[in-house]
Amino acid sequence: MGMISETMNAVNGAISFVCAVFSLLLIVALQVTPYWRRIIAVKPMFLCMIFTFLTLLCDGIVQLFFMDEAIPFRVLLTASDFFSFLVEWCFGLFVVSLVTISAAMKRTMLTVLGLVCLTGEVLLVANCIHPFLFDFETGQYPYNGVYWGMAGFNYLFFFVAVLLLLFRGKNLSARDRFFLSVTPLLPLTSLLWDYLFPGLSSWYLMLFVTVSGNYIRLMFVTMGAAQEEVRRLEVNRTKATLERIKPHYIYNVLASIYYLCDQDVGMAKEAIHIFSDYLRNALNMMEAETLIPFSRELRTIRNYLELEQMRFGDRIRVRYQIEADEFLLPPFAVQPLVENSVKHGAEHAEEAGDIIIASFERDEEYAVVIRDTFGGFDSEAEGDNPEGSATKYIRDILEQTVGGTLQVKSRPGAGTVSMISIPKKKDHHG
Repeated sequence: MGMISETMNAVNGAISFVCAVFSLLLIVALQVTPYWRRIIAVKPMFLCMIFTFLTLLCDGIVQLFFMDEAIPFRVLLTASDFFSFLVEWCFGLFVVSLVTISAAMKRTMLTVLGLVCLTGEVLLVANCIHPFLFDFETGQYPYNGVYWGMAGFNYLFFFVAVLLLLFRGKNLSARDRFFLSVTPLLPLTSLLWDYLFPGLSSWYLMLFVTVSGNYIRLMFVTMGAAQEEVRRLEVNRTKATLERIKPHYIYNVLASIYYLCDQDVGMAKEAIHIFSDYLRNALNMMEAETLIPFSRELRTIRNYLELEQMRFGDRIRVRYQIEADEFLLPPFAVQPLVENSVKHGAEHAEEAGDIIIASFERDEEYAVVIRDTFGGFDSEAEGDNPEGSATKYIRDILEQTVGGTLQVKSRPGAGTVSMISIPKKKDHHG
């Protein structure tokens, strides 16, 4: 159209289309990584990549196929610029999330950037209907006051972003600050490219380099952090196993068996059998893969409670309401909750109480509920329960392995209810 040759249109379109394909490949590649949930959690950068793909796709299609068709040309070109403003907004969210400034300052910056982007979107839609910002006949901006006003706000944002990353990115390493400070400047180099190579539309190319560079870096950083977290959880799982068979627990069980030998030899033999089964299952769970069927952990829980009932007698009444037990979960995700009911309930209770263990299947999830009728505590005041480290371990390993959650509710005199939820959408079932 007009001032740009058909050859350059084809070149620009091909560049945008190839970049769009690479953008799509990066988005798809994320879905097959084992830590994609963690990366998607950084939503601004993930959305940046999606909107970059849409920007490049529209630009590539319009320049390759619709340069001579007025209506598709207007619509696709407007859509391309429309998505580019969304890229800028999401990148702004990403930058602001990294810098150390007050919450009020962050809200102010994002509000200003949001208004600038929203104004740009409105002007683009209006321009598509009645051109005044971009000349669709010549394929050029008129470089009037409106154009320079919009460009000025964009350049100001990039400049402020660089300053913030350099001087307020205190939680970032020096290398990361340098890398992140340089990348927002890349789109501005398109002015130099366009001057040196007339007709070459380099803005979207530089936008792609900026976003994809940060996106790839974020993938590697996040995957590295996730791998370190997995290693930490493996160490914690080993500790959790050893915690289940710690010396004072073994001593208590052996002491109970010792006294049973004088009172009831048959029961003593049964206790030895249960205890050996408990130890074997606990050690096997320590050597297990990341996930095991709930039925395996339930067996260890039954052994544990049978031994505790031998210690406490009628002070502990146990009920099982098991409707589903073949779904998968990490080892020792449930037993510490049962132990809490004994340790912080039965051991301090003056009267007998119940421990109810239930599991069931819903439309979108599996659930395990541990409920006791002992004294309870103030869960809001004590941060879920007195065994904070155990609760944190369970929450962390559930989230990392099956995307599950743990809720603990308790009130003094009303007992404690702990509920594990495991979504089916991750397909963690037997």
